[in-house]
Amino acid sequence: MTTSFGKTLRLASLFDPDTGAPELPSPALIVDLGRFEANVAAAEDWFRGTGKKIRPHVKTHRTPALALRQLTSAAAGLTCATVGEAEAMVQAGASDILIANEIVDSGKLGRIAALAHRAQVCVAADSPDAVTALAEAACAAHSTVAVLVDVDVGLGRCGVAGPAAATALGAMVQRSAGLRLAGLMGYEGRRRLSDPDRAGLPRLSGRSTGRACPPAPSQPPGHPPCAKRWPIRSSPRSRRAHMR
Repeated sequence: MTTSFGKTLRLASLFDPDTGAPELPSPALIVDLGRFEANVAAAEDWFRGTGKKIRPHVKTHRTPALALRQLTSAAAGLTCATVGEAEAMVQAGASDILIANEIVDSGKLGRIAALAHRAQVCVAADSPDAVTALAEAACAAHSTVAVLVDVDVGLGRCGVAGPAAATALGAMVQRSAGLRLAGLMGYEGRRRLSDPDRAGLPRLSGRSTGRACPPAPSQPPGHPPCAKRWPIRSSPRSRRAHMR
């Protein structure tokens, strides 16, 4: 069985979907290619003409061939959960990666900084210590890493607490050599539209507090100050929003 994205899957001889009796050793990833292609097309159609982009998350399938097929005209790049996932996707040919987690381990920060020589890499941050460590790694590798300031919008798992903290951390990122402020990130996770207390949750605003911070000397002329309007990029039926 040859897929439209040029990869040969030896699935037909091993798995008969009519009998439901796979001869594959478990665990194994089994993909219904027809449904997969339909979902990819539906996502592309959903965002066509909206001016918005999606960033598919690879953590479900962790398969480069599937991830690259998701890079349609509606996609800005890929989202990964780990540094290892990001490295695998770049090795496969992806050129724009978001690691939607806070990374603090020095070894992994070094790998992120090295990866930024091969692709555009963005990582989430919610603490000054993490920003300092990432900046040191980027400077040591002579690379530039983009940063999204993670804001807690109700999940209570990670992220800075509110606009003032987000503005302060964003200003720190902007002052840091080796880093580029890419915007804000919020993740509501299990907070669904049906939650009765959803109306009381803090909301991400498309505008910062309005206090501009001067660009650091290491940044190119005309680098935007932190007090700019960031358009929101979100994934369908997901509570994750990226302000860029």
